Amino acid sequence: AMNAEQIAAAVQAAIAAMLPAIQPAQAANQAAAVTAFAKSPARAIIDLIDYSSKAGSSVYAINTTPLPTTFSLDSPNIAGLLNELTNRSRSAKWEEINTQTRQSQNNYQLYECLNRSVTIDTKDQLKLILDKASASTRTTASVIRKKFAKLETYIIDTASEDIKAFNTYVKGENRKLKAMGERSTDLLEHIFEAYLSVSDKNFTSYIQQVRTDYDTGRENLTVEQLLRRGETHFQILKERGEWKAKTSEQEEIIALKAQIETIRSKPRGRSQQGGRGGNATPRQGRNSRRNRVYEGKWTWQGKVTHLQRHSRGLSGTSVQRTDG
Repeated sequence: AMNAEQIAAAVQAAIAAMLPAIQPAQAANQAAAVTAFAKSPARAIIDLIDYSSKAGSSVYAINTTPLPTTFSLDSPNIAGLLNELTNRSRSAKWEEINTQTRQSQNNYQLYECLNRSVTIDTKDQLKLILDKASASTRTTASVIRKKFAKLETYIIDTASEDIKAFNTYVKGENRKLKAMGERSTDLLEHIFEAYLSVSDKNFTSYIQQVRTDYDTGRENLTVEQLLRRGETHFQILKERGEWKAKTSEQEEIIALKAQIETIRSKPRGRSQQGGRGGNATPRQGRNSRRNRVYEGKWTWQGKVTHLQRHSRGLSGTSVQRTDG
């Protein structure tokens, strides 16, 4: 049996043998505990940014880089500018904006980013545009929504059933609406109705199937997805030469109309002048005496009915001489 000293020595030897395997894992755990979680380099820095360091300079350069979309008076997409600026603000940790220490640095970074993201001729008028856009947002949004309600008319009368031209119009108006921070809740339905009003049966059959899948919940659709699918099918039909191609029923109706027109254009069996023989004299009949006039002899004027003959005789029939 081992005494106490021998047991202690054996335990120490076992620990010593395990240390090489344990130490790397401990080091890794210590490193993980020291490294703070951050979604961006700027968020990893809690206190002041040391701009004299390489890391600090890198953070400044990243945070003040121009936004993906340059703001211009030619296309004042205010909502897009604010959206991109909000995303940059989150990445750069600009939410804490005031006049103290690190926050003061954030203020200046925000200014630099915004200053580099607008064109020169826009800077002086930016505030004016923002004020004007804010004042007219509701009116303009209402006008655009009314345009969307008339898409069924637009696709026929203005776009001439050109799906690509129609889609370009819808995208442009919808972009304006989004730039105001507004949206249309029934635009998808208006697009469906417009698509289904075109005269091409192949196209409308396809759109009707898409609509059925959407209405029954088998497929979810956004405005952009519906426009893309409509334009893709339109291009396929055009490439196949099937766009507005007549169906078999339409071909039969056209042929039938042509036959009817041919029959109508043929001369009738009897000539209006000659009758069957072509030289017949005006029709003679028992009513030929009606309204006869004097031609060098007495003639009857008017018709004597059977009742008149029995009631007053032939003497009751008036005669008239027309030579004065």
